[in-house]
Amino acid sequence: MDQACSIIAIINNSVIALGCENAFEAEGLPWTVSWYPSLSEVEWPDGRAVVLLDPVLLDRSSPVENIREINRRNVPVIAYSETLDDRVMSEVVAEDVVAFIRMSAPRGELVQAIRDALSGRPHESLGRMKVLLRYGSEKAESLASTELKVYERYSRGYTKAAIARELNMSLNTVSTYLARVREKLTTSDSEE
Repeated sequence: MDQACSIIAIINNSVIALGCENAFEAEGLPWTVSWYPSLSEVEWPDGRAVVLLDPVLLDRSSPVENIREINRRNVPVIAYSETLDDRVMSEVVAEDVVAFIRMSAPRGELVQAIRDALSGRPHESLGRMKVLLRYGSEKAESLASTELKVYERYSRGYTKAAIARELNMSLNTVSTYLARVREKLTTSDSEE
């Protein structure tokens, strides 16, 4: 069962924050949303919190510095944006965010990203974003959820044995997933 949580929306538009709050309420989630147009205006709540951060704020603040400041408070950060700027996306993904969710994504994806953040796990959107930035959207979309989980951990330096333990699968299964991922990512456009 979901516990009460403060969702701090540091985004440009209060209507989007209100939409999130309405969606959480409609799903019966005990999450409250507070909206702020910049990090400097945030009134930090007591208790559990997650930040939804638009990396491209109207105050033109640095997304990297914003993420670092939030992480110093030990609050998980979900990049929540519609930006398609590869430079900004790369900077954000390189920082310690737990997810990169498009504002236009289904609300269920945002809810799952928040649940993952509260559990201390990265959301699969982070792995997909890394693949997208490196290989392009078609190849990122070709990977299944479990393939992304295996690839994301392997790309962070996990051993196959550590991945197997964490994802509760055999070493052979991890090797099979990695082989599938390599095949999908290295397939040239002419072979497809």
